[in-house]
Amino acid sequence: RKETIRQKNNIRIAQEQELQSIENAQKAQFLEFSQAWDNYMSDYEATAYLSLEKLKEKHLLEFQQFSDDTAKEMRKKMKFSKDLLELRDKEAKLVKMKRYEEAEKIKMKADLLEQFERNK
Repeated sequence: RKETIRQKNNIRIAQEQELQSIENAQKAQFLEFSQAWDNYMSDYEATAYLSLEKLKEKHLLEFQQFSDDTAKEMRKKMKFSKDLLELRDKEAKLVKMKRYEEAEKIKMKADLLEQFERNK
């Protein structure tokens, strides 16, 4: 009877030790996995951040180029009004006649009109 109790007790102790050993192995495995996952996510986030920054820079450059091209195209296609062209012509004639003060006044009017037409 005592021997049976002692054997049962030894088996119980052995099972508890085995269970503790398995739990410790699982904890170690979980910690190892968690560390590996954290490292992976950290690397992924750093790579994603760099990719996003490169994409932002690329988009900014593309937008700047598009804006420049559009502005150049608009300047090429700009058709000024008959009034503005006549003012510029009159300004040039006044300069040829050396009537600089009158030419300056006409130039100021023409500049204002041109600015208005460009901003339409």
